[in-house]
Amino acid sequence: YEAVHDGSLKDENGNVLGGEYVTDVLIGDYGFNYLQKLCNELAKRCELNNKCGIHVHIGNGLEGNLFSKKHIVNLYLLCYYIQEDLSKMMPASRRNNEYCRYINHVSGLNLYKNSSKGSKESMKIFYEDAYEKLVQYFAYDKGYDPKLHNKKSQHPLGNKCGYNHSTPRYCWVNFIPAVFNTRGNGALTVEFRNHSASLNYVKIKKWILICMAIVDFAENYSDSITPTITINDILMKVYPKRGNLLVKYIEERKQKFISKLSEKDEYKKEQDIKNMNLKDVILA
Repeated sequence: YEAVHDGSLKDENGNVLGGEYVTDVLIGDYGFNYLQKLCNELAKRCELNNKCGIHVHIGNGLEGNLFSKKHIVNLYLLCYYIQEDLSKMMPASRRNNEYCRYINHVSGLNLYKNSSKGSKESMKIFYEDAYEKLVQYFAYDKGYDPKLHNKKSQHPLGNKCGYNHSTPRYCWVNFIPAVFNTRGNGALTVEFRNHSASLNYVKIKKWILICMAIVDFAENYSDSITPTITINDILMKVYPKRGNLLVKYIEERKQKFISKLSEKDEYKKEQDIKNMNLKDVILA
């Protein structure tokens, strides 16, 4: 891991107060164990406030099959439908703010579809058309031709979208690195940006499992993606044996953040992770 510059962590005088800790690719149980050790060490040294956040990248590795055109379209639809429901588990400062805005309704994109009702050919046409509309939207460039786009294409504004906060890169779920070759090596990820900052391994792991479930559901249960879908539906489908623990956790956080006054509790200095009770953590 490394600590890198983060220009958003400034005081009123423009002084940079902190940095962003970025890990390498974490995989499976080894990755979660590594993350736990990292949280434990950072908790001894770092403090948090509402300018901080957790960014989770779910990726395909270098040889994975995630993020086909169909998967991207289904994932966008799913995230659009659940975003307001999911945001209720976050403190007010992490809902639809400058760094994690809601994703938009894309003009011309049919936001309600049911793949079981169309022929194979008609659904192929739907996904091709929808994907091109999304690529055009993600490119943030009216002159960009989505028909010429492929996974080797760099974003027209560069790999960081010129740090332009009005681009789709700064939505709560960032599709740019899943559609454009922002790393230059073909590795693709979708980034979830809306969780509040934490040094609590248990809390972070639960959020990672939620993000993983969203990506999995979009890939494997596309027929169930409708405007009435909820995050609870997703978790119970992807984790049928223990999804109820995550559902309970989300509902507890929703109740906590009904009051804006409860936000200050989110950033209190957390106890050494070694002393935490981990029995309710869902094992990967």
